Amino acid sequence: MKHPVKAYFKYLGESGHYQRSPQTNGLYYNLETQIRQLIFYDKLKEQKRKRFNIPDEFKNKHILRFEVRWLKDLCGQFNLPEITAEMLYDGEFYNTLVDRWQQEYFNIQKINNRTTVVGNYKCTKSVNNDASFSVFLTSDFTKEQKTKNGWC
Repeated sequence: MKHPVKAYFKYLGESGHYQRSPQTNGLYYNLETQIRQLIFYDKLKEQKRKRFNIPDEFKNKHILRFEVRWLKDLCGQFNLPEITAEMLYDGEFYNTLVDRWQQEYFNIQKINNRTTVVGNYKCTKSVNNDASFSVFLTSDFTKEQKTKNGWC
């Protein structure tokens, strides 16, 4: 990732019945029933806090981790009579976990705040004055980037 992990949290919106809850150490999504939780956080900060060694290839990088935590009623959530650790080695069950993890991520509304410019405009002011175009500016662009791209 190019930017610090926290910079991406503002692009993650609501998700179904989950309550979005920004925290100092990450972004949490909690269900009222407390059976499941979604978490985004900076993996390297966590590893440093726990005083684990960081492999050289990950040093000075930004690593965003997304976890789904199934907290209660596992059998009910997976519609199975029993769940054992051994099942993690079963390809079908493992793929079910991965599919559910992926679906939880895709269910989160993504907020697109990127700049889109259509036409030959020398400045965003002229684009903003033209009602036929929508332009979304984000603070993620530096003044240098805006100038380089002809946006100001």
